[in-house]
Amino acid sequence: MKMLKTISLLILCFTCLNNAASGQKSSLEESLENNNSIKVVVDARVELISIVFRLAGNPEYNVGAIRSYERDIERHFAGFKGHPAVKYAQELRETRLMSCDGPMQLAIHLDRNFKARKPLDDWPWGLGGRWKKQETQEFLGILQQFAEETKFDEFFEEHQGLYRRGIQSTESILERYGMRKWLYEFFGAQKNDDLKLVLGFVNGNSNYGVSFEQGKVKEKYAIIGVYLCSRAGNPIFSSKQLETVAHEFCHSFVNPLVDKYMLQLKPAGEIIYPKVAEKLRGQGYQNWQTMMYESAVRACVADFVENNFSRKTLELYIGQEVKGRSFLWMKELSELLKTYEDNRNQYPTFGSFFSEFVKFHNDYATRLQQPQVEKVYTALRVSVDPRVELMSIVFYLAGSSEYSQSRMFDYCDAVDKYFAPHFDHPAVVFAAELGDKKGIAYDAPMSLALHIDNNFEPLKSFDDWPWGIDSRWTKSDTQRFLNLLSGFAQDTNFDEFIKQNEANYDSLVNAANKFLDKADFRQWLNEFFGTNPGAQLNLTLAPVNGRNSYKFRCESTSEKQIYYIAGISELDSSGKPVFNDILFNLLIEHFPQAYIDPIIERNREKLKPVVERMVDIIPEQFRQYVDGQWDTFTSECIMRTCQSCFIKKYFKERHEPFMTAGEQHGLIFIRELTDLAEKYQKNRGEYPTFESFLPEFIKFFEGYGS
Repeated sequence: MKMLKTISLLILCFTCLNNAASGQKSSLEESLENNNSIKVVVDARVELISIVFRLAGNPEYNVGAIRSYERDIERHFAGFKGHPAVKYAQELRETRLMSCDGPMQLAIHLDRNFKARKPLDDWPWGLGGRWKKQETQEFLGILQQFAEETKFDEFFEEHQGLYRRGIQSTESILERYGMRKWLYEFFGAQKNDDLKLVLGFVNGNSNYGVSFEQGKVKEKYAIIGVYLCSRAGNPIFSSKQLETVAHEFCHSFVNPLVDKYMLQLKPAGEIIYPKVAEKLRGQGYQNWQTMMYESAVRACVADFVENNFSRKTLELYIGQEVKGRSFLWMKELSELLKTYEDNRNQYPTFGSFFSEFVKFHNDYATRLQQPQVEKVYTALRVSVDPRVELMSIVFYLAGSSEYSQSRMFDYCDAVDKYFAPHFDHPAVVFAAELGDKKGIAYDAPMSLALHIDNNFEPLKSFDDWPWGIDSRWTKSDTQRFLNLLSGFAQDTNFDEFIKQNEANYDSLVNAANKFLDKADFRQWLNEFFGTNPGAQLNLTLAPVNGRNSYKFRCESTSEKQIYYIAGISELDSSGKPVFNDILFNLLIEHFPQAYIDPIIERNREKLKPVVERMVDIIPEQFRQYVDGQWDTFTSECIMRTCQSCFIKKYFKERHEPFMTAGEQHGLIFIRELTDLAEKYQKNRGEYPTFESFLPEFIKFFEGYGS
């Protein structure tokens, strides 16, 4: 039965081509209208208009992942870049900001002959304000000429094999999840719409949700860009893209509701949008109305993720929406939707609940107008990060020695057993090649792991390269590896491995938290500096990494992050992880930077002239260590003073060896700095924060420098 379903869907693609003369639906298409599945197709209308806007220079239609397809487009259509349809598309982009979903909205309003499915007398068609009646009519005329003169149908027919492989890859993932069932149950909608997942081979990583309605015909489209491919150049659909599919289909259910309540949402939208406008505009969301569409859709997708993936995947999804996308209210909004899910007798449809959505945004806007409290970061967040685990496991399978030293033998056995069929996966093979030829080892894989989101997509655009990750990563290697990494996650069903090991991860986190509480480490830093950190502190536990640990700073999201990735190097007799006091030393060396850097930045003018004189006279050994930089020197002095105070309080027997080591390293005044810090700690009524005590440090530097 499953094979018959797949064959039927494939036949549909060819049948649509053979109906070009009539522009009408085939009996097969009609028979599938009420199918309970989501139809997966490659749509000639989408490909044609995408190619035209690609030739017109729209960047979002110039990021395809299938290189052979890109080359074929260039060869087939190279002589038509000056065609009137292409020039008209360029004009529309310049005068109407015609980009992204605009061309796709028009595509689904055409028949297979690229003629309008609705009469112009019925204008507007629901295309949005960018499409004007006269311009649309003119564009369609020359679009049909373009299709005929370029022999587009021949091009489309020649690539049926490629399209078919993309459809098969997509269907193999979709059949594991009840996407259609979730959509109709969640929204409480009638199951009479035609849901189509259209693969956009020109669209790369751009995706769109659009819909068409005429009489009894109701079509909802998720146009999903093909951005992953195998080493052989075949399209790959990843389970991670299901979030995107849900997102685009949700637009068709949500947007009409947002439109209905737009006037009631306006006051909140005009208050909230300016607060996040810079970040949202960078994602293509140019006004508060678009923000409202996205806000509703992204909250709905959180429900889909919660129902289909692990708890950690949901946490990563919400984190990405808040930190990476600047929908700062998304965690609260997703919690609100649980009220909807738990009270379906009261709210049978999403529409019946939507007034609560409006109220939420109005309340949130009111809170934004109140005096804002400085961002409070958690003193220290302890977790096992799936991004780090995935990267570590791939390099472990690739034979990297530094990722093959874990003491958690039972966990490694589980890794070996689960991933045994994938030792020769292209991602693993390429990781081995990167290690052998490019020196990608130790901290380099971890630096990349922290610059991708939970879909293993980059947190920054490749247009912004370099990202500040390890210089051993080149742009081309990174692009290729991330494509393969996403394919590895899909092929291995990596989420399932994370689910199976959640108990192990929770045990690790609990053990680390219990150990950290021994010295009240979470509160000590805040109390010492008298303020909150200027970045989120993360202790990421990495069971694959053995004795190897790494530290990083990341500012690729709206939230600054400082990470310490700690390998698990010791176990007790029962095989449980053991954390020892060395971990405190490592953390106290690393995390104070989150407090120190903002202090130095705010006091640059006071510090710089004084400290520069001091750097000139310190021992050569320490001057080389700080590269002769006054700000690095200042940071080191404050950090080591902080470290000295912590060790003296909690590990007295280690304090004198610490002081001696500092003097031998060239920090010959570490004892004087410690005495100064003790004066600060004894007079906190006079000096509530370390920054308020900074003038005393400056006096010390002045005296030493003279």
